[in-house]
Amino acid sequence: MATVIDRKATGNAYWIKVRNTRAQGPNDRVSELWWVPSWMMRPAWPDDGSRFISHYVYTVDGLEYRVERYNVVHFREGLDPQNPRLGRSSLASLFREIYTDDEGANMTAALMTNLGVPGVILAPSNTTTGGIGKADPEQVKKTFMEKFGGDKRGEPLVLTAPTDVKVLSWSPEQMNLRELRKLPEERVSAVIGISPMVVGLGAGLDRSTFTNFGEAVLAAWESSLIPDQRLMAAEMEVQLLPDFGEIDDLDVDFDVSQVRALRNDLEKVWRLAEGAATKGLLTRAAYKRRIGEPVAEDGSDDIYIVPSNYLMLGAAERPPKPQGAPT
Repeated sequence: MATVIDRKATGNAYWIKVRNTRAQGPNDRVSELWWVPSWMMRPAWPDDGSRFISHYVYTVDGLEYRVERYNVVHFREGLDPQNPRLGRSSLASLFREIYTDDEGANMTAALMTNLGVPGVILAPSNTTTGGIGKADPEQVKKTFMEKFGGDKRGEPLVLTAPTDVKVLSWSPEQMNLRELRKLPEERVSAVIGISPMVVGLGAGLDRSTFTNFGEAVLAAWESSLIPDQRLMAAEMEVQLLPDFGEIDDLDVDFDVSQVRALRNDLEKVWRLAEGAATKGLLTRAAYKRRIGEPVAEDGSDDIYIVPSNYLMLGAAERPPKPQGAPT
């Protein structure tokens, strides 16, 4: 989880390989994998540019440690235009939108914390009659805030002189903060590739139904989650799998067979493969590979399944006429 969060938030995530000998050489077996926070690791290279990445620098409590390149798995998302050795999160293009959403939350919190209403001006309606006009303005302000701020929001306030209360700023309804905060939600969701409906954001729930929610979940898997899984699996195949010896028969993949949103697609694959296999179009071995089942190593699955009521003819032969058919 930390790896995925790092990769999505910063564009870079790191694993350190721990090997089974003190030497930690490239030929020693990998026995452990440790996640390292992205802010504690960075790629390094020689000043003359003779190597793209020579090693990584691991910083702990201000001290820098050299970690050889073959002992690091570096997951990248995107490309940092200022340093192509690093990834760059797609969220980096939306910092202004994230800031806007954060400011909207701060504005709402400020309204609720201060008075429960926007800023106001207390002005005497007639200064000649005395009262508030001669009172200490700071004391009036303090009294008003004590009555309407914090846990005392909504308590009555009695003034002894005619006073005008004027709203200084827009009300929350006039500012339409709800609609203002939907735009960042939609843009962040669009960049990540997951509908706001799927993660329960207001921008998506307004248009959510039982039918399109299932379609949105499926789209999230197909357009975001599975592509990300394939990219991470490809990084592991290149940077980690060779540490386990001969890799011709090995690969890295994510098991999505238990994902309910993808069950319909899997059932379609099964039905299509089964139809082709039972009609003799696929060998039993090919059928098993299609549905993810193991194939017999003795070759017993290298056969075609042909129904007994099928008539096998050559390409130039004509089928016999049925009994009682007209000439």
